Amino acid sequence: DDGFEAMKNDPDYEAWVLDTIKTNFSTPDPFRSSTNATLWIGATKDSVHGYVEGASSKASKSSANDSENSFWQKRAERYRDQMERNQELYMERARFQARQLQASQQQDTYSHADRVVACYDANIFSGL
Repeated sequence: DDGFEAMKNDPDYEAWVLDTIKTNFSTPDPFRSSTNATLWIGATKDSVHGYVEGASSKASKSSANDSENSFWQKRAERYRDQMERNQELYMERARFQARQLQASQQQDTYSHADRVVACYDANIFSGL
C-alpha cells in the first residue's frame, strides 16, 4: 500500500517502478524452469525487493496435468498410434507377400513336375 501511494504521489518513482517491473519480468528464462517470482514495491527505492522460488508441488502437479492434454502430448500419442498402425500394415503386407511367394513356388513345382512327367511319357511312348 505504501508503494502504491508513493507511485500516485511521485510520477518519477512510478516510472522507475514500472520500468523495474518491465525489466525484471520481461527477461527470458534460458532454462525454462518452473519458478514463481514475487516483487515487493515499497514507498522508496531502497524498500523494493524480489524473491524467486521453484514452483510449488501444487503448481507442478497442475502443470503436469496440463501437459497431459497439451498439443505436444496429443501429437506424441497420435504418432505412436500411427506407428503401431503402420507396423500392423507392414506385417500384413509381409504375410500377404509370403503367401503369394509360396503359392507361386508351389505352382512352379507342379508345373515342373507336370513337364517332367510329360517328357518321360513322351520318351517312353515314342519308342513303341
